[in-house]
Amino acid sequence: MSVDFISIGDAMIEKIRSSFSAQAEQFESDKMNFSKKEYLDYTVKLMELNKRDKVLEVAAGTCACGRSIAPLVKEVICLDATDAMLNVGREEAAKSGIGNMQFVNGLAEQIPYEEGTFDVIDAALKDKIISMLLCVPNGIVEMSAEIA
Repeated sequence: MSVDFISIGDAMIEKIRSSFSAQAEQFESDKMNFSKKEYLDYTVKLMELNKRDKVLEVAAGTCACGRSIAPLVKEVICLDATDAMLNVGREEAAKSGIGNMQFVNGLAEQIPYEEGTFDVIDAALKDKIISMLLCVPNGIVEMSAEIA
């Protein structure tokens, strides 16, 4: 199965990376909806996770959701296009003693994993869901609420 995406181009990707790099430290603020405990608890509860699950968090940012998921599963891979965001996530995971996470720089449109790699995918980007389904045949895909 193949999926064609409209390429946003290198210049746009660099603008996105620049913008999110500047915001990375602020993403851990409890003022951000997706970093609030209530949001994370609700999202994780919907997933019905188990200790055998391998989870991919797409457009992970600082991996707030991934860090909430990690104690409940075998492994969490956080995929994001911005190193600064992933670095914050990595630092926060280390502070919390979470050791079953990987932090991967990449684009949602170009997920670098084979079909069937993951049991669960958490994605804030609904328009990327088709590419994610390629990695989770008969699996669970949890779409987090988009934050405007």
